[in-house]
Formats: sequence, structure tokens, C-alpha cells
Amino acid sequence: MISEYKMNIKGVRESYHNFIFEIDVDPQQIFDSVASIKRLIQIKINSPKRPPRLIILGPPGSGWATQAWALSKRYGLVHISTMNLLWNEISKKTDNGNLIQDCIHKGELVPDDLIMSIIENRIKQTDCWVNGWVMDGFPKTQQQVKLLKSIKIKPSKVVLLECGEEVSVWRLQERKIDPITGIYYNNDNLPQDPEIVARLDTHDEDKEEVVRKRWRVWDDFIGWIEEAYKNMLYVVKT
Repeated sequence: MISEYKMNIKGVRESYHNFIFEIDVDPQQIFDSVASIKRLIQIKINSPKRPPRLIILGPPGSGWATQAWALSKRYGLVHISTMNLLWNEISKKTDNGNLIQDCIHKGELVPDDLIMSIIENRIKQTDCWVNGWVMDGFPKTQQQVKLLKSIKIKPSKVVLLECGEEVSVWRLQERKIDPITGIYYNNDNLPQDPEIVARLDTHDEDKEEVVRKRWRVWDDFIGWIEEAYKNMLYVVKT
């Protein structure tokens, strides 16, 4: 039976390459594998012929970037990290990059037309259409929701993470960033390399006054998100 499987599996993979999802089953992890399949089906149930398209939103410090990364790894989705896209633009040292950096420093939102062009360029790349995607931290304004609809980008699910303002402030004040790699750490998961630890710094956007300003912006926006995506919204407390 093993030899027959090996002979046929290549053809199966080629025929269903846009839809296939493989799980390595260890006898000790069989229940976890079943749970993985069940969760995958739940994600795809509203659109069985198209890969998942997930948006994860929440106030600052709610963990949307971490959750998006975990989902991308677990289900083979493309992780569209808005923050990474913005940092990439900043690194180019263009006028747009300087504008983005100034907005982040002040705790303000990046102009809709600018971030929308960056998102659209990434989300329309082939890997997103083939594998599906999970996007974090976007949209953040009514106009951005409208712009997504205008380019016919419709998520299959929108995950809304909830946490209080004081929790947001506490979590982000514990966070440090490596200015070279852009990777975030906190006091519970500091890197082993002492050279990296020595260069860790607090980012401007994580300062208390900036976090509270960002939280108020989110608080003003959340009602609109709940209305715009009410038929596909899934709320999780973090």
C-alpha cells in the first residue's frame, strides 16, 4: 500500500495544487491533527473553492500581528504584515518612507491613499491568490474599508481581538525592538544573544502617550468595523 501511495501522490498533488493541505500525522498528535483539519474546514467553509482571506484587527497591544503570524505558519497562508510593509517603505528612505516614519512617531495613521497603494500591491501578488492570506492591522479607517471594497478585496473572515486600554499600555511598555532586524521581544522572550539584547530599544509607537492616542483612534473606529463586517466577524478576547 505504501508503494502504491508513493506512486499516486505526485499526480494528486499536481491535480489539486491550489487546494491541497497536507498534515504530518504523528501517532501521539492524532487529536491535534484532527483539530487542525476541523479548523481549516471552518476557515474555508464560506468559500470552499477559494483560499482563505483573513483580516485580524484589534487595539494596540492586542496581539494581532502575533496571531496573524501563527495562523500563516499553521495553515500555509501568506502573512501580510502592514507594519513590516511600512518598515520596508521607511528603509527605502523615500519621501513616502519619511512621511510614514513621521506618522508612526506621532501615533497618527498613515494617509489612506498611501497605505492602500502599498497593501494593494502586495495583496494582488500571485502567492496571495494561490495560497490565501492573513492580513493584520488593516483596515483602520472607514475610508480604508471602502477602498478595500472598491478593489474587490473581500475577506472570508474578520477576527476582532479585544483587550482593555490599560492592558494595551502595559503590554507595549514591556515590548522592545531590535533596530536592525525589526523583530519585537518582551521581557519573557528575550533573545539568547547578548549582543542583540544590548541593542534592544523601546519604539516611539510604544510610549505610553502614543499608545493611549492610538487606542482612542481605535475606540472611535471599532463600531464602524463591527457594522461593516458584521456577517463575517469573529470576536476573541486576548
